[in-house]
Amino acid sequence: MIDSQIAGQHYSAAQGTAIGCEGRVHVDVEDGTIWGGGSVMSCVNGEVQF
Repeated sequence: MIDSQIAGQHYSAAQGTAIGCEGRVHVDVEDGTIWGGGSVMSCVNGEVQF
């Protein structure tokens, strides 16, 4: 979305509202590196083996 200019260099989105777990995701681009962050709620614990 950033490359196609749908979103700017700093982008925030809401998610989880429909299921009662409101959250925000933040994405920033600095010197060509994409950084993502936000608050999380752990819903599943476990291990994945590839």
